[in-house]
Amino acid sequence: MHLFRRRGAVEIVSAFPRPFATGAILFGFTAAIGSLTIPRQLAELSAQIDGAGSIAQALHFGEMQRGLVRLIVVDRIVPPITPLLAAIILLLLSGPALSLSQDREKILSAAVLLGLTPILLQRAGELVVTYLTSAGHVQNVGEAVLIPHHFETGVSLLVPYDWAWLEPLSTRLNLFSLWCVVLWSGTLSQLDSGRAKRWHYGLPVACLVAAGLVTWVLGPAFARGILTGW
Repeated sequence: MHLFRRRGAVEIVSAFPRPFATGAILFGFTAAIGSLTIPRQLAELSAQIDGAGSIAQALHFGEMQRGLVRLIVVDRIVPPITPLLAAIILLLLSGPALSLSQDREKILSAAVLLGLTPILLQRAGELVVTYLTSAGHVQNVGEAVLIPHHFETGVSLLVPYDWAWLEPLSTRLNLFSLWCVVLWSGTLSQLDSGRAKRWHYGLPVACLVAAGLVTWVLGPAFARGILTGW
C-alpha cells in the first residue's frame, strides 16, 4: 500500500531506478491479467457465430471472426493506451522542466511508470466483471469485445443518459486514470522541491487530456486497421 501514497513511487524506485525493468514487470502483469478474459470473450464470440440464423449470416460472421479475435487479443494484451500515452508525454515534458541529473532522470522515468500501477487494478476489475456476466448475455458478435468494458468507473456512472460520447469519455477519464494523475503529481512534487506546486498537478492533468484527445481521434482508425488486418 506504500505505493499508493502520493510520494510512495519515488521512495520505492530510488533503490532500484530501472525504468525498463519497471515497465517490463508492470506491462507483463497487465498483459497476464488482461489475457485471462480472452477465453470467455472467445466463447461468447463463437456462440454468436454458431447461433447465426441463416447461412448468409453465418458466412458474414465467419468473415468478421478473425478480425474480432485480433481486436480482443490486442485490447486485452496492450495496456490502456490513454494513460500510457499520458505517461510518455509527461516524461517528455517534465524532464526538462525539472532539470534533473541523469540518475534522477532514471528515478523520474521509473516513478512515472510505477504511477501506472492502478491499471493493474482496472484489469482485475474487468476480469471479475467478465466472469460475473451471465453466459449468453452478448447480443451480437461485436459485443464480445466489450464485455470487460462493462466494468464502469468513469463519468458515465454520474450521468443518467445513454449518450454515445459517454462511453469513450469514460474509457479515458475514470477513477484509475485520475489515480495515475495523483501519483504522478506526487512524483513531480518530491523530485522538485518536496512541496506541492500548481504545475505538479496541472501538467499530469494536461498530459492526460492531450493523450485522451489523441486516442479519441485516432482510436477508431486503429481499431479498423486491426479488424481488417491493415
